[in-house]
Amino acid sequence: MNKLLLDTNIYIDYYKFDKFAAYFEKTSENTVYVSANDVLIALSARRIGATVITQNRKDFEAIQSVKDFKLKIVSQLSALMRS
Repeated sequence: MNKLLLDTNIYIDYYKFDKFAAYFEKTSENTVYVSANDVLIALSARRIGATVITQNRKDFEAIQSVKDFKLKIVSQLSALMRS
C-alpha cells in the first residue's frame, strides 16, 4: 500500500489557503465553510498530481476556487468502484 506523507510545502500551502479563506469570509456574503481535512486532501492531491474523486461537490469546488487541483465529482462512488 502506498502512503502519502505530508511534506512541509503542503502545510505552507494550507497556511496560505487558510489566510486567504479567512479574508474571503470577511468580504463575501456567500461564505462556504470547509473542513481542514478536505483542504489537506485537495492540497495533497495537487502536490502529487492526483485527482480527488468525491461526491462532496460544494466543499471541493469551494476549495478549487482558491487553489486549483484535479477534481472529479461523481454521483455515486459505488458505481465508480464497479467500473
